[in-house]
Amino acid sequence: ANWRERLSRLDCPALVMVNASPSDLPDDPPLPHGGELLSKPLSRHALTEAIRRTRQATLPALPEVAADTATPPEDASRPWHILCVDDTESNRLLLKELILGAGSGVEVSLAASGEEALALARHSTFDLVLMDIRMQGMDGVETTRELRRLGGHWRRLPIIAVTAHVQDNQRRDLLDNGLDGMLEKPIDTAQLSQLMQHHLGIGVDSDVAEPTASPRAIREEDAELAEVDLALGTRLAGGREALAHQLLDQLIASLDETEANIRDATARGDDEALLNTIHALNGACRYCGVPRLALLVETLETRLRSRGGEAVEPLLPDLYAAMEGLRARGTYHASSTTKATANATSSDKDT
Repeated sequence: ANWRERLSRLDCPALVMVNASPSDLPDDPPLPHGGELLSKPLSRHALTEAIRRTRQATLPALPEVAADTATPPEDASRPWHILCVDDTESNRLLLKELILGAGSGVEVSLAASGEEALALARHSTFDLVLMDIRMQGMDGVETTRELRRLGGHWRRLPIIAVTAHVQDNQRRDLLDNGLDGMLEKPIDTAQLSQLMQHHLGIGVDSDVAEPTASPRAIREEDAELAEVDLALGTRLAGGREALAHQLLDQLIASLDETEANIRDATARGDDEALLNTIHALNGACRYCGVPRLALLVETLETRLRSRGGEAVEPLLPDLYAAMEGLRARGTYHASSTTKATANATSSDKDT
């Protein structure tokens, strides 16, 4: 009777460890707030799984929720403040542009690493965090744990994983590690809008909240994929043509460093460093209209994750060729722009 009273006052699930065999435990344990009865002695694995099951059962689902159920900022005069954490510049830029489509009532802060996100969190108030998972240094899971340890509103603030290559077991692990949901790259603006509507009561501008196309939609059997497809890039950028050009320019500007990092990791046989670089390149390609490079990098990352570095070596010459083709195209565009500007200036002088 004493323990029943204690359990009723807990107001949370309980794991009750009992000196009894499993067959002696009651089928209907007195656990008013959920949990489990566990038979002692208890192995570490059994305890871990019991904690996982109990926490999973109490994690909030993400159903369709009316906009007026979102909790407004404590200061109604301030806008919603969203933190985007990603170590790839183009990903941060796209997220910011898409979120700002929600209107003037939103502010966006950007962090290029987990360490930078923690520094911002200690001095700023946020209402939602979009968290890249695979980052150099402190990854997204570790960053989420550290944010939760800050206490206060950080214990309940929505933190959403933004990542690619998420399998069912990885999805469960992310939820178990304190994340509240997932957006899969490339970002589907309709899903982003729905998520913001659920947590904040606001959505992305309907003019851009259309499902984005994916580079993987291009048929692998096509004989020759285009190096640049600006129409595809515009769809990937949420219908923003100017942003598509900007993301393409950033990708091209990053290729020299990316190739150097790939060659260095390959020479050292460092599969982890190679995966980090390929993953970052894959993320950047997902928002650019570069079908040939996007398909190659997607194939490389999938093969690297499943079969290791030796399996990707035959594809590296094609990767380098695709990167060189993009670099040459970028140089050509820059040269053409310079010539056009020079001709216009000469024409003005003649006039």
